[in-house]
Amino acid sequence: MANLRTTIVLPEEDVKYIKVLAATHGLTMSEVIRKSVKSTGYLLEEKPKTEKKKVGWRSVVGSLDLGGKKPPSRRQIYDKYFEEKLSR
Repeated sequence: MANLRTTIVLPEEDVKYIKVLAATHGLTMSEVIRKSVKSTGYLLEEKPKTEKKKVGWRSVVGSLDLGGKKPPSRRQIYDKYFEEKLSR
């Protein structure tokens, strides 16, 4: 596969870090980036780990008992509906 030239935009501290890595390991910046992309690519191909679901206020609202009249169950709603339909 042929190598292609491209331009990427990186923060200055990332460029410095890549240069240090390249010099430390006797590689070019391109080699460091290619190796990093390949190793990260393997990680991205793995099944993503599921994150713990964040509990928001909407999920808590239904679990609170604030008193007052409770809504009828689905079964009660259906029973009432069919009772009215059959009585006509």
